[in-house]
Amino acid sequence: MDTFEYAQIATAFFSVLIALVALGLAIYEGHSNRKHNRLSLKPSLVMETSTTNIPPTINATIVNAGLGPAVIKNIQFFYHGTELVGDIEYELKAAISNILENFLVESTLVSLMTSGYVFRASSENNLIRIKVLPHESTCIDNMKELLDIIDIRIEYQSFYGEPDAYDSRES
Repeated sequence: MDTFEYAQIATAFFSVLIALVALGLAIYEGHSNRKHNRLSLKPSLVMETSTTNIPPTINATIVNAGLGPAVIKNIQFFYHGTELVGDIEYELKAAISNILENFLVESTLVSLMTSGYVFRASSENNLIRIKVLPHESTCIDNMKELLDIIDIRIEYQSFYGEPDAYDSRES
């Protein structure tokens, strides 16, 4: 074999080596990119309560503070640690009425998310809105404390299928 044949073999060998290294890097980059997307698009549900004085209102709102959508799998409400079952909306309104029996409540709105609901990133869902009569506005903070005996657990997952949960008893 002469030098020219050695050069051809070396060129072929290094061409294959470079192609294999490029393929390995492309596979690694694809894996890293997918892992990054999974972490970047993770939903994060939190509960926020707020009050307004005019009109006197208390709101309990679920907020998706994450960057990705949350797919709701299950929602549970608890009153004094016992899970509400059956007609959840009716049971929740009954629990709220029981808690606020000493207050003059004008209206109570309960809005429930169901299993399969897709909760967009950076969006919110007002679960409970309680409007009291104007002369009761000084008691809103007391009412807010009373409502702390209602707890919620939401099981959800990201679009990648990674499960997570929000539980007001843990925060």
